[in-house]
Amino acid sequence: DGGFGPWKNHPIGSDPWSTGITLVGLTSYPGLVDKKVIERAVEWLCKNQLPSGYWKYHFIDEGSAYAYWGLTEALKFLGEI
Repeated sequence: DGGFGPWKNHPIGSDPWSTGITLVGLTSYPGLVDKKVIERAVEWLCKNQLPSGYWKYHFIDEGSAYAYWGLTEALKFLGEI
């Protein structure tokens, strides 16, 4: 679906914390990561974000912090900021 979860086929599926921290890790190796993977994760984060700026998951504050960190690194990687 573009996002990442704690592990493959995890019952909750993709979440903002896992997606954000994965983006931080992947963008640390720009020569090895497929740009499409980053783009799809950014799309997942944007599609699932609530109007409040948070995501609907049980770890609202820290989950959102990691999602924003990953999103920032991904947008830098993609040359959008």
